[in-house]
Amino acid sequence: MIELPCGSIKDRFKQIRKVTLDCLVSYRSNRYSVPYAFAGKTVWLLPHKGITLKIYSQRGNLITEHPLSLKKGQIIINKTHYKNKIYDENSNYMKLSLLFKERFKEYEKAEEFLQTLKNQRMIQPKYHLAKIMDILSYYDNESCISVMDECFRYRNFTLNFIIALISKRKPKQDNVSSNPNSLLNKYQNITEIKRNLKEYSLC
Repeated sequence: MIELPCGSIKDRFKQIRKVTLDCLVSYRSNRYSVPYAFAGKTVWLLPHKGITLKIYSQRGNLITEHPLSLKKGQIIINKTHYKNKIYDENSNYMKLSLLFKERFKEYEKAEEFLQTLKNQRMIQPKYHLAKIMDILSYYDNESCISVMDECFRYRNFTLNFIIALISKRKPKQDNVSSNPNSLLNKYQNITEIKRNLKEYSLC
């Protein structure tokens, strides 16, 4: 077990973060990957000598480290962290459903939402649910639930419809940089893995 530095000047730079379901943590307008086993869990961040970001588990074990990016709006990926990622090809719809219901356990229509989505998207429901969970990870539960209520209102559970609705909400503060288009930039300026909002289009 590696102890986190305590009682020193370094201790002041420790920051706690919750890992998103897409295995990322935010630090200074960038996002860094962590091993998939820590998705949804809390970790500690500690910059080291201004060139490295060290990430520790809650128990103080070093789980990964990344070179600090000098740019903003970057997503720095270690591809080995995504073995068995939640929307990996080997994942199944049931596993995704459990993760969805765990996140939105206070939403009484979570089960109905999943069932209606599956009924509407009989082809590749796993793909659609994974993409929906990915885009919703940038927003708080209140915003996501309001969007799901709109889906029920209009009986439309397609990914494009959800994107159109959620884009009108404000992303979580951790995901906002000084650039008002930072959410788009996160998808457009990615190290190693490039994703942009066009990937969510089903046309």
